[in-house]
Amino acid sequence: MQIRYANTSDIEQIFALEKEIFNLESYDIKFLNSCVQNKNSYILAVFCENNKILGYAILSYIFENADLLKIAVDKNYRKQHIATDLFNFVKSELKKLNVENIFLEVDENNVSAINFYEKIGFIKFSERKNYYKNGNTALLYNLSI
Repeated sequence: MQIRYANTSDIEQIFALEKEIFNLESYDIKFLNSCVQNKNSYILAVFCENNKILGYAILSYIFENADLLKIAVDKNYRKQHIATDLFNFVKSELKKLNVENIFLEVDENNVSAINFYEKIGFIKFSERKNYYKNGNTALLYNLSI
């Protein structure tokens, strides 16, 4: 098991997972490549086992604030603390960059994600009505690190 920054050779695997997990809300391959190449604004970290990517996290950051854009785990490997391990890795990297706050938004109906974020310390501070394409509300969370 290894958690590390993604590189360009990981993009195809990340993109395949992205499409499988997020379908219509998935990022395109061009954006994923830009995250790998622009390390001054993004962190794209992967959780690997035997050269297979089982999960990834994407964050953008500027000055003292970061946004958790995605954290995803292959459906066959969930409930094995991969998301927690990935998050702890990126949180540690953000601290090295003097980031103080991590923000995120999550669909109000994504109960498993909400439970995960609250378990790792995120606090809900607001909502955005009709934020998603399907009309659902986005819940806004913050974590001070």
